Amino acid sequence: MTPHPRPPPDSPAETPPGTVADPPSGPVHSSATLLDRALERARLTPDAKAFTFLDRGSEVATLTYAELDRSARRTAALLQHSGATPGDRVILSCSPGVDYVIAFWACVYAGMAAVPAYPPSRRNSARLAAIITDAGAVLMLGNE
Repeated sequence: MTPHPRPPPDSPAETPPGTVADPPSGPVHSSATLLDRALERARLTPDAKAFTFLDRGSEVATLTYAELDRSARRTAALLQHSGATPGDRVILSCSPGVDYVIAFWACVYAGMAAVPAYPPSRRNSARLAAIITDAGAVLMLGNE
């Protein structure tokens, strides 16, 4: 992924303005969307842990709200620059972990529908092809 120019100091994002939704400036109300809540957390508690991944009870990786916001925005911008538009379906073919969470949130930030699927293998290639066709997916994000 290619990083974008640094944002103004008061912004947690690293994506050019207008590429993905800008964080709300005021308090988020009870009718807030999932995206509104994520943006609010990134703005109000950027250093708090958003996700912690465990393997057999041991912490493997963590993402703060600021890290998640930056990574999701960067990936959302790539999705948008690929020609996909809000409402398009994107196959998430990532192993469980940080990459999967970032890919999911990138879809949310870009207004696209995430369609989870196991990473491709010889055993599931026909199933993955059927999911892609049934979903009408225009893109696939993966980490393997």
